[in-house]
Amino acid sequence: MKKLNILFALAMAIIGLSCDDNKIDLYNGPSQIHFIEQGGSMIINDTDPVYTIQVGVSKSVETDRTFEVIIDAEISTAEEGLGFELLSKSITIPAGSVLGEIEVKGLFDGAQPEGDLLRLQLKGNTASDVASFYSSFDLLLYKFCDFHRDAFIGTYQVYEHSFFGEFEYEVEITAGDDPYSVIVDGFWEVSGSAVQLTFDRTETTCSIPSQFFFDEPQIGYENVWIRSLSKGQYNACLGSIEGLEYFVYPGDSPDQGWDRGTFDMVRIK
Repeated sequence: MKKLNILFALAMAIIGLSCDDNKIDLYNGPSQIHFIEQGGSMIINDTDPVYTIQVGVSKSVETDRTFEVIIDAEISTAEEGLGFELLSKSITIPAGSVLGEIEVKGLFDGAQPEGDLLRLQLKGNTASDVASFYSSFDLLLYKFCDFHRDAFIGTYQVYEHSFFGEFEYEVEITAGDDPYSVIVDGFWEVSGSAVQLTFDRTETTCSIPSQFFFDEPQIGYENVWIRSLSKGQYNACLGSIEGLEYFVYPGDSPDQGWDRGTFDMVRIK
């Protein structure tokens, strides 16, 4: 019992020291505005959605404060009135509050499927009104088109990144057996192969179901299969696919692969 009492006393002493070491001093500097996050992305569909950006001040004050919202034209590639609309050119932090919001409306007709960058900054009455941290916000704007399989049919340039190096070659894509799949001929530069690629419209992703790939035992590849390790992201406006991670393996040894890498695919005709 004495030993337990000693251990308890030591534990309480350590806790007490920890509490002393972790005391947090109250902020006593100026009230400065800043973005809560440094960036985000916005998918723009035909509803012209609105994206909300949060800003805050380092401490509340007893009066309302208004700050300008500035578009950095030197860095931004998005064009105001074409791909987006800034719904307010200023933001007011009410007295006693520390948070406010900026709203950006995406414009579908003028948005770019390749994506555009909008950089926003804040401006006060003096330079000291704006914090040195999180002083700008980068919003990536992407046009979103509804999925249609025909957008992914044709001749594609494949950029393959694998353990064996970087490769570029063409593949031919034709329609699959259902409205959400296509057949790719030429992955790995194997002519005459037929690999099914399926699309998930709810996630705007695509994947390769586990399937037979090709068979060339004379060069050391017998009963070759292929499947996805992680899904790729598709862009229905461009008909492009990025980051589709594949795994090539013997059909009877699914955990012992020949190669692993990613396919990026761009339609050329």
